[in-house]
Amino acid sequence: AVAADFAAMHRLGVTVVRTWFFQSFVAGRTWAAFDRVLADAAQNGIRVIPVLSTQWGDCENFNHAPLAYKSRGWYRSDYMTHADYGMGLPYHDYAVMVAHHYAGDPRIAFWQLMNEAEAADSQGGSCHEHDAAKTLRAFADNMTAAVKSADPSHLVSLGTSGGNQCGTAGADYAYVNGGSIDICEYHDYATTPVSAPRVNQCSGLQKPLFVGERGFEADLGTGAVTPQTLQQRARYFATEIQSSLGSDACQGYLLWSWSIGPSASYDVSPSDPTAAVLVNAMPLASPEAVYLAVARSG
Repeated sequence: AVAADFAAMHRLGVTVVRTWFFQSFVAGRTWAAFDRVLADAAQNGIRVIPVLSTQWGDCENFNHAPLAYKSRGWYRSDYMTHADYGMGLPYHDYAVMVAHHYAGDPRIAFWQLMNEAEAADSQGGSCHEHDAAKTLRAFADNMTAAVKSADPSHLVSLGTSGGNQCGTAGADYAYVNGGSIDICEYHDYATTPVSAPRVNQCSGLQKPLFVGERGFEADLGTGAVTPQTLQQRARYFATEIQSSLGSDACQGYLLWSWSIGPSASYDVSPSDPTAAVLVNAMPLASPEAVYLAVARSG
């Protein structure tokens, strides 16, 4: 299934995929699952952005989802001293191990430390914004240094939603990304794009910015909050990708999410009209342009 996915992406001209490289996927400390993803991607001319953990309980700590939210305390010290639920290593040690194992691997675009990092006291709990921002900045700086000590050949992204989550609200987004982190990121699921503040902040930092998740929900009988047909969604993407990549506002644009089967909800499949939008957008975002832009900050 992985090989079929990448082959279908290749036919659409896709050049980069962001995917999970979580500790829970390293069964018996073997690298077979990650090796398969990297091999199938490379065979189709695609580079991978490995995401090393997630803010949420989904996917990684699914058996302990209510307890798996990474709080301000986790970002302050627990990531170095305590293994997460059911994991064998503290996050810090696992991230360094993965980076060392794949050091210099050209199939990797760059490392991403987290999926949607934020630092409230608990999921849905209090947010002490000033301290949360300081905590995230210290985590990002420390982990960037740790990953680069194991793999000096690749750049590092923190991994943020960019929508004023705890620790990255307002000007704190630039503060957190203004240290050792190489690449800014934001996620966007609004009908009207929210990119402008983040574009300006990252431009001020002289760092590249990529859209790590851009999702429009299509109304396919799933009760979408903002009903759209597949054709309407494709038109949204066409306009926004042209604006983002054509103006050099962003150096990468990733859709959420890929599906080899029929499109549903946020999924984009090979037969979706959005796939044709991707084909037309590729000349705006050649791998050479992306990597030249990334290299400027590194």
